[in-house]
Amino acid sequence: MKKLDSFKSWLARLQTFSKLIIRLIDWALLFSIIVVILVMVYDFGFEDTYRDAELFKRFYVSYISFYTGIGSLRFIFNFFHQEKPVRQKIFEFILLILFAGAYELMTQNRSQGWTAFFYEFYPYFVFPLFILVFFYSISKNAASFYRKNMNPAVLLVLTFFILSGVGTLGLLLPNSTFDGISYIDALFTSVSAVCITGLIVADTAETFTFFGQTIILLLMQLGGLGVMTFAGLLGKMFASGVSFQQQMILKETILGDKLSEVMNTIYKIILITFLVEAIGALGIYISTWEYPFDNEWHRIFFAVFHSVSAFCNAGFVLAEEGMLHPYIETNYSFQLVIAVLFIMGGIGFPVVFAFYSQVKNFIRNVFRKIFFKKRFHHLAHTLGINSRLMIWSSLVLTITSILFIALFEWNNTLSHHSFFGKIVGLFFTAATPRSAGFNVVDMTAIAYPTAMFYMLMMWIGASPGGTGGGIKTTTFSISLLNFWNIAKGKENVNIFGREVGQESLRRAYAIISLSIVLMGLFTFLVYSFDGQLALIHIVFEVFSAFNNCGLSLGSSGEFSPESKFILSLAMFAGRVGTLTLLSAFLYKKKKNNYQYPSQEIIF
Repeated sequence: MKKLDSFKSWLARLQTFSKLIIRLIDWALLFSIIVVILVMVYDFGFEDTYRDAELFKRFYVSYISFYTGIGSLRFIFNFFHQEKPVRQKIFEFILLILFAGAYELMTQNRSQGWTAFFYEFYPYFVFPLFILVFFYSISKNAASFYRKNMNPAVLLVLTFFILSGVGTLGLLLPNSTFDGISYIDALFTSVSAVCITGLIVADTAETFTFFGQTIILLLMQLGGLGVMTFAGLLGKMFASGVSFQQQMILKETILGDKLSEVMNTIYKIILITFLVEAIGALGIYISTWEYPFDNEWHRIFFAVFHSVSAFCNAGFVLAEEGMLHPYIETNYSFQLVIAVLFIMGGIGFPVVFAFYSQVKNFIRNVFRKIFFKKRFHHLAHTLGINSRLMIWSSLVLTITSILFIALFEWNNTLSHHSFFGKIVGLFFTAATPRSAGFNVVDMTAIAYPTAMFYMLMMWIGASPGGTGGGIKTTTFSISLLNFWNIAKGKENVNIFGREVGQESLRRAYAIISLSIVLMGLFTFLVYSFDGQLALIHIVFEVFSAFNNCGLSLGSSGEFSPESKFILSLAMFAGRVGTLTLLSAFLYKKKKNNYQYPSQEIIF
């Protein structure tokens, strides 16, 4: 009995020691992989001589050797770390095998066969492995950033701020541009990509190299779905799961869903996003078959870039003159693919989820009918009040936009198109102001009533839970319904057989009030720096920036550095949300246990 107790005591001490060693190793790996990623950025971002290239290769081989050795030590101590999940131990073992294989291949005879090929093109094999280790290390240590007293609004603001800063540094690298770029232009472009706005002060196709365009692509994807979405996914996949506190932060920052469904919602967001973007990229690839690309890789990258840009409502285009390029302007199939993508991205993930469920069920029924001769099984009604409100408000706003724009632009900016081209252009032009940022008409030639209407649509924006900006369609719809009820003398707002809560009404009015105040402030600041520009151009640009739309009347490149910085702040404030931004700077006070007597105010 004493021997058994002694053995248990010894085993407990060994486990404690193993935890300490593994923790130290994890921190060492985190620090080392950060250094490696910085070296990779330098390697990609600066021109290298042959001597530098060989030096980088030796550095990467040294790191692979270091990871293989210290990873083997960690693998041994993993046997005594019983709290680690099995999937994490298996993943670490697979990483260890991959690194050992990479070390073996890169240290073999480099002049023979496929080993020479591997050594010559090692970045395509080794760098993805480094990036995988980087994300794995970050996800394992992410829990230390979650604190019980951490304000979710602060965390959300910090993630967008850090991502914008990293993107700025990446775009300033010499290999990111052909002829260099100023700091303020790099900052403006980075914030525009992260905040999925699409305003540009430098032509994306002419200014940025393939490396720079890849950075913009990553910024759009991370900014469109939210950094916290990917952080939650990585934490679930690689680390020891997602804690209760992490789920609370994820719920409050990006999802607003039931706590029990947070991770399931994240999975669906990532899956549907990549699925839709892949299908969209295929559609763009087919629709641009006759476009004069330099090579096949350029064609594929063009398709992927625009699919991500469209679904994320970012509005970046890799063509000179943007969507007004002579080939793209009359490529109506390309325009329809882009329009479908940004509509799906802006309508809100709850609606996309419901649509995805119906399509999946239909495909399953067809399969069962053909191969098993079974009857169709229909799903129950899956659209809640929020999804129904998003669909109806989006539909009404789109139809209203089509009618209004047809009145002023049918014989103006759309006059040189065929009848079918006018229909496509009208649909595209009516849908794009609510956050997409793509334009198939000359914005400098649109009528003033159209410009004013555009500003209204940009302010309303897309639906909540999507990739668009603005105050959101639900906010605008609920406010209109409340105005109507007040005029009719009704006390409550009812919709689809449900009563809208007072908290929702208060938030709607707060969002509207704050957005108007901030847009007025940003307009005042920009006008104070660039008063020589037409006021309509300044107001339009501020509306576009704050509501993350990306449309411009052609004045983006004429603003001073000070105005570009103000517009960057406007994009940032609009993306994180006015209420979120205020919550990040104001502490949440405890609820009072008392209540003052109520008093009506004279209006």
